[in-house]
Amino acid sequence: MVPGEAGCFRGCQASTSPRTAWTSSADKIGKPMGVCGEAGGDPLLALVLVGLGVQSLSMAPSKVPMVRFALSLHSLAECQGVAATALAARTAREAMQAVQGVVHDDLRALV
Repeated sequence: MVPGEAGCFRGCQASTSPRTAWTSSADKIGKPMGVCGEAGGDPLLALVLVGLGVQSLSMAPSKVPMVRFALSLHSLAECQGVAATALAARTAREAMQAVQGVVHDDLRALV
């Protein structure tokens, strides 16, 4: 895990209802939903965001290889399952731990 990662999950978890509403609204009007900043560059949170319907992630160039690797290991349906796991957690820490428990073994070994 990268330092501060629980904070990324905290931000995601605190706004999961609006975030899913945002992606639903974007779908309805045919607009893509994107996320930029630290959240997009976190490989575990990237899976959650894609599972929630986010279509583009902006991040520091140094984060791209790990996020690309994480996404390459998971189908869209699997990302949706990862997102559901995160949403079911009561706290950011529980969400982070739950997501770690359901991701591909190869990714879990690296994060």
